[in-house]
Amino acid sequence: MDYTYCLRNSGDNGNLKEKLNGMRSDLTLLKEKLYLEKLYLEKALLAKQQQEQADRQSCGFKQSDYQLFAHKSERQSNRSEPAILMNKTYLRDIEKKCDNELKKLNDYVFNINQLRSTWIKMRRAQRLNLANAENPEKEISSLSVPRQYLKGKVFYIDSDQY
Repeated sequence: MDYTYCLRNSGDNGNLKEKLNGMRSDLTLLKEKLYLEKLYLEKALLAKQQQEQADRQSCGFKQSDYQLFAHKSERQSNRSEPAILMNKTYLRDIEKKCDNELKKLNDYVFNINQLRSTWIKMRRAQRLNLANAENPEKEISSLSVPRQYLKGKVFYIDSDQY
């Protein structure tokens, strides 16, 4: 993005910020949903393990007896739970991607704000140079833009639209 892009699309600045804020809120909502889904899968895995332990205890096995068969049951549990384990790793990957996208979006918004402020400073300096060239003795105080005018999509400096 450069100075000419800002000149061409100065009216769309508010819409762009609204879209970026909407994307940011959607990504944070997705991240929260993924976190809740991960918690749900962890609870489901814990409940399944507790159910298996309760089933073993109800069959009359003692802990020492179970250790003899531990190697065999690990193979069985790996066969019965791959979907949950895959989903957990998949959720971690998605969560990392969401974090990266949020960071990129925040950097993008920061860059847009920086570009906007530098653009405004350039226009002020250009105005000041033009005014000083016309009247070098006259002090121009109307070149400063009040904060209230910067909130909208369009703002005015000396009755010129930017």
